[in-house]
Amino acid sequence: MEDILKPYDPASLPDKLRQAFEHWIKLKGEKVVPLRSMFDPLDVPSLLPHLLMVEVERDAQDLDVKDFRFRLVGSYIDDRVKDRYTGKKLSQIEGKGPGSDIWNAYSEVTSEKKPKVLSLNYIGPADGVKKSWEIFLPFSAKGERADFILVLIQFE
Repeated sequence: MEDILKPYDPASLPDKLRQAFEHWIKLKGEKVVPLRSMFDPLDVPSLLPHLLMVEVERDAQDLDVKDFRFRLVGSYIDDRVKDRYTGKKLSQIEGKGPGSDIWNAYSEVTSEKKPKVLSLNYIGPADGVKKSWEIFLPFSAKGERADFILVLIQFE
């Protein structure tokens, strides 16, 4: 297993994050990032409710990152957030726009093309949830650029 998750040891991650990371490594092979077309959600059915698929939106002229759009939101996540995210841009969600920890995580994964793990205090409507573990996994549409980010979230 590659040492690309510093400072996290993949074996120490919550189970679902570890499974998502191992699946990403398998798809990646020798590539910088795996192709989005290689990811079939049916290959990891137990992870589906925990997944977000986020598209990186870029400026057509200079390809700078403009925003991040939620394309798929799993039911486990949908049940634990304040609003429905599917189809929304990250900048449209209160507290998640430019400069936020979440925005910065998406930006970092997009530019570095490497996975990232976050553990955040939970702020939301679900009783008994104290924090979230999140892994961000970059995917490409055609080559080596990060065009999509698959996020797996596990709440505690």
